Amino acid sequence: MNVKKRNGKLEPFNEQKIRACIDRCCLDRSGEPYSDVDGEAVLFNARIKLFDGIKTSEIDNSLVKSARSMIEQEPNYKYVAAGLLLNTIYKEVFGTGVDNDAFEMQYRTTFIVNLKKLIKAGIVNKEMAKMDLKLLSEQLKIDRDHNFAYLGLQTVYDRYLHHIDGQKMETPQAFWMRVAMGLALREDDNREQWAIKFYQLLSNFDYMCSTPTLFNSGGTFNQLSSCFLSTFEDSIVGIFDGLLQEALKNKYAGGLGMDLTNFRATNSYIRGTNGETQGAVYFWKLYGDMLTAVNQGGKRRGAGCAYLETWHADIEDFIQLRKNTGDDRKRTHDMNTAHWIPDLFLKCVEEDKPWYLFTTSEVPELHDLYGKEFEKKYYEYVKRGQNGELRIFKEVRAKELWKKMLRSLFETGHPWITFKDPCNIRSPQQHAGVVHSSNLCTEITLNTKATQYNKNSRSVKQYGETAVCNLGSINLANHIKDGEIDYDKLKKTIAVGSRMLDNVIDINFYPTEEAKRSNTAHRPVGMGSMGWHDMFYALGVQFDSEQAVKLSGQLYEFISYHTIAASNKLAKERGPYSTFDGSGWSKGDFPMDTYRNLMSTRSERAIGTTRGDLDWDALKSKVIRTGIRNSNTMAIAPTATISSIVGCSPSIEPYFSVLYVYSTLSGEFTMVNEHFVLEMKKLGLWNQELINEVKRTDGDVRQITTISIPDEVKQKFKTSFQQDQFKMIEAAAARQRWIDQAQSLNLYNDQTSLKYLNDLYMHAWNHGLKTTYYLRNQSASKIEKSTVETPAPEPENIQACSLNSPPGECEACQ
Repeated sequence: MNVKKRNGKLEPFNEQKIRACIDRCCLDRSGEPYSDVDGEAVLFNARIKLFDGIKTSEIDNSLVKSARSMIEQEPNYKYVAAGLLLNTIYKEVFGTGVDNDAFEMQYRTTFIVNLKKLIKAGIVNKEMAKMDLKLLSEQLKIDRDHNFAYLGLQTVYDRYLHHIDGQKMETPQAFWMRVAMGLALREDDNREQWAIKFYQLLSNFDYMCSTPTLFNSGGTFNQLSSCFLSTFEDSIVGIFDGLLQEALKNKYAGGLGMDLTNFRATNSYIRGTNGETQGAVYFWKLYGDMLTAVNQGGKRRGAGCAYLETWHADIEDFIQLRKNTGDDRKRTHDMNTAHWIPDLFLKCVEEDKPWYLFTTSEVPELHDLYGKEFEKKYYEYVKRGQNGELRIFKEVRAKELWKKMLRSLFETGHPWITFKDPCNIRSPQQHAGVVHSSNLCTEITLNTKATQYNKNSRSVKQYGETAVCNLGSINLANHIKDGEIDYDKLKKTIAVGSRMLDNVIDINFYPTEEAKRSNTAHRPVGMGSMGWHDMFYALGVQFDSEQAVKLSGQLYEFISYHTIAASNKLAKERGPYSTFDGSGWSKGDFPMDTYRNLMSTRSERAIGTTRGDLDWDALKSKVIRTGIRNSNTMAIAPTATISSIVGCSPSIEPYFSVLYVYSTLSGEFTMVNEHFVLEMKKLGLWNQELINEVKRTDGDVRQITTISIPDEVKQKFKTSFQQDQFKMIEAAAARQRWIDQAQSLNLYNDQTSLKYLNDLYMHAWNHGLKTTYYLRNQSASKIEKSTVETPAPEPENIQACSLNSPPGECEACQ
């Protein structure tokens, strides 16, 4: 019997070759066998249907699937599956078989040859050819291919490796080097040395660029930025030109934050036609449909989040945008939504006061005001409305509207809750404009300004500003040494990562003029972090403990200090950003200062104290004297994809449970908490019976009663829904004190009480958070185990209760 190789040639089937390949993949980087893996089981479970002329690629695929299916029984199979997938990648990229005796030479030579092919095909920037490719090829750390677990490698293979006519042209290390070389194009001197430094950071998984940077770095279209925030003029030209701008940004893999408050409300007067509007909701739907029609470079679905201020008269339509019932012409099933809430509204909720709704065309100042100035102007308009001077004016009960917002959040997960005043009061760029919204994932808080158009013309009267942010994340799991945080390594990672982020701004391809003007003027970046739960496991800290809150503050003070110091050092070398004068930085107002100012308006105390080992006064003096390179320096993004690439817990999130299914564009993957497996192995409890029980309980070990798992272990491996959400908020507040932007904070809800949700979000607001992200409801996250459909529970009716009553005091909320 013969098999058909990738080059079309036939050769006799040889089972020993397959066994040898599997045996190699069962060895770790040091050449030792992975514990508890069985190569024979991988071959047996592959169940390869052999026939004369079977393709070797089909055999390879069967082996990968076999190892993948065994990950839930033993996590080490994810490295076996990755090794088998690596063999497939090598064969495809090399274009020939893998010569084990000359593998290293094949690898390094192919890097140079294929890079030149990519340049010739117009996929990679021809400037890359001017670098010393031989030197760079010699720096490839080939054994780091084995850093990947299966999910990470499959994701990179499916979505990130460059290809020509479907054939992959990059090995994993060639991919990292291409990204690093692209980021080094900004360097005037020693490009190769900086490329090597960037490569070392990426290939070792110490730090990771955001997905657009990984997609496009070194390419002919260098759109490397993660997020775009836009606001639009309320005119037919402004709305539809804004739609075009959003489509262009979406095409080049940008996540969109869209400020929709400017669009006038239903029945507002149209001066140009002497008519009335039919409502902003129809324009909102256009933006939602665009996200479906224009995906991100053919590599992932388009994504955006629309923001609306709570006083907008079409707020009820906005709340219902994600409903599955009602008029579908007023629904946006693929667009995320978020409330942009002024402090005054929540004060009115607390005090059970009336709330008033307007149309932006009649109250144009409100959108650009915050704090006391907003409150003063708001009540001026209320008085005008009560005197009959406004066409659109409506009174509602603040608490009733808040209930509708929370009920929709429970039912649909939208709109998210974000806070206008903290984002503006704590902005270092107050002198340059107003923060009108956050971004797709609620961690970016930058100024935006609508482009103004000449009346009855498509010509631009004055360009606005589309905020752009460039993101990267520190892998904290890789900064643990001997059971402690390795602060020396962390400092070095921050310095190199900050330079990479700053380089993006100058290399970047900007889809619109508004984006280019804004980004080059203010140069914001967002240094983030991920692997928090892995770090807590390594340090023996419970995720939702007071110890975690304290450590969150201490660690982020260190990250904040050295990120700001790195930006200050870049300013000395390259000059400060152009709008530095007059900024909060120029006055010595650092994040902890703006946090203190904000918390003076809150009922809760400020979170945390300083470490005491960082000289903040000296750093302030340096920044005031020589400037800072970036108007904003820190933001914690969700990192869902890049954390799966490097194999750490995402962002600041707890692990969902000890066993769950993770769905991506590359397929569905069984995720096993390795920390839990190791603990069970130590106790002699890891077996098929336990695996079955974990599946039965949806990964909730606290429900397992048939196996004697110690209570302290059950407590340690709580699901995300069982974590104390109030402690998670307090940990976020401890970090927020030191961050000049925001963080993507998911909350996990296992209750059906709106009273609980109210307390949760009021806690977030009172503790000074700028934004929150998804509300994950457990009823929507359960794995269905039968064909009987059970409706999701309705949130309890709390009409008779006071939202201000302490937990447990209102019978209607039990």
